[in-house]
Formats: sequence, structure tokens, C-alpha cells
Amino acid sequence: MASRPLPPADLQRFERDGYVVARQAFPAADALAMEERWWRELRDTHGIRRDDRSSWRAIPGNLKAAKRDPAHAAILTETVRGVFDDLLGPGTWSPPKDWGLAAVTFPAPGRWELPTHFWHSDNPCEPHLDRPRGLFVVSFIGPVAPRGGGTLILSGSPFMDRETLVEGVPLRVVELTGEPGDMVFCHPIMVHCGAPNRGVRPRFTRIKQQFLTHEGRAQFRAMI
Repeated sequence: MASRPLPPADLQRFERDGYVVARQAFPAADALAMEERWWRELRDTHGIRRDDRSSWRAIPGNLKAAKRDPAHAAILTETVRGVFDDLLGPGTWSPPKDWGLAAVTFPAPGRWELPTHFWHSDNPCEPHLDRPRGLFVVSFIGPVAPRGGGTLILSGSPFMDRETLVEGVPLRVVELTGEPGDMVFCHPIMVHCGAPNRGVRPRFTRIKQQFLTHEGRAQFRAMI
């Protein structure tokens, strides 16, 4: 994949709404190979089998071996490097040691309803008030359909300075859905929330809560 700058419309979306979507940021074949490894860990560690829906159930925490899997180095393509350069600046960041939580949400019965609790941001606001010094990154390992457990974000929330409008742009809930290899890059203080999975397959995503620049990491360390 050749590196390419983000289109002006995507940069404007990030500046206005706080997020940008990169379709096929890394190869779908690599994502699906990772998904196979996740299923093997689910089988070997939790007794959950892909071909036995009666075994599908919530697991405690997130997958451990999947988080450490060196195959996830394939996510850092030239396309992804280009997005980081465009949003954070060339030379301001280093390749991540991992791509965050290996999150699995299995389907469960019931109505899909918009959560009213647990909306939050994972990064302290202070280092990012004038400009983002990091990103909140979601990588799709398997396909995630609408109402299939995708993370919910509050579009525009990083720039919220009044009750319902930000610079004339209304805040709205956006459900992050996608295909294997897609990625979503969010402002580091994006307000977000987990969502129920009312679909037909598990939701497999990597969630990097704090992808910080060198400056952002130094400021974060100074605060703790």
C-alpha cells in the first residue's frame, strides 16, 4: 500500500467532528488471519468454538495472546503511517508496541438500545486542549455491522464548549462499523461508550486508547 495524504475532506472532518475513517488501511487478508488466531485463543483458553454458538459467551477482560501477537505489526502500513503524519505531524510519533485491547463482544439477545451510562474519555484533556498530542484508534479485525457491538462515539465532543452545538455543528452519536482492515482515528479526548451486540457474529476490534506523540507521552508522565 502506497502512502497517501488524507483528502482535504477527511482533514476537515477530523477538525470538525474529531474523527476520520480510513477504509482498508491495512490488508483485509492480514486482519482475517488475525481473526483466526483470536478464535484459536478463544477455543484454547475459554472453550469457545467458532462453529458452536451455544459456547459463545462473554469472557472476562480481553484476549491476552492476541494483544501480544507479533502478526499485528501488519497494521502499521504506509497508509497508516501517512494518517499519523497528517494528523499528528511527521517525526512526532513512534510505532506503537501494540495496537491496544483485543476486544471481543459476543452477540446477546434483546433490543438494541442507546446506552445512557459509561460514556467517557480515556485521555486527560489538559495535554490536548490546543491541539491533539495523540489519537484514540480503532482497528477492525473482523467485520462489524450496525448494532453489532461497535464502539459508539460522540461526534464533535472533543471540541464541545456548549450544550448541543460545537461551532454550529450538532453533536451526534456515531456507531463505528467497518470491514476487516478498516480503521478509525479519533481525537484523543473523544467521548465514547461500549455498545451491545445484537448482531449475528462477534465483534473483533483492537482499541488503542492512548496513541501518544513523544510530547504527549512526556506531558502525560508529568501528570502522574
